[in-house]
Amino acid sequence: MDEKTAMEVKSEKFPAGSTKKKVGFLERLSYANLDLSGQLVATAVNSYLMYFFTDVQ
Repeated sequence: MDEKTAMEVKSEKFPAGSTKKKVGFLERLSYANLDLSGQLVATAVNSYLMYFFTDVQ
């Protein structure tokens, strides 16, 4: 197994508190699902507001 020296490990830049592990497929899918649902809700709200504020008779 190829072990890194202490100097090589220090030179790598990771965020504070990082576990240095890749994000798994299910976690990425969960984030994508959350983003999609948030966008759908925002679109529905914005569409209603646009209709409400432009309801000219």
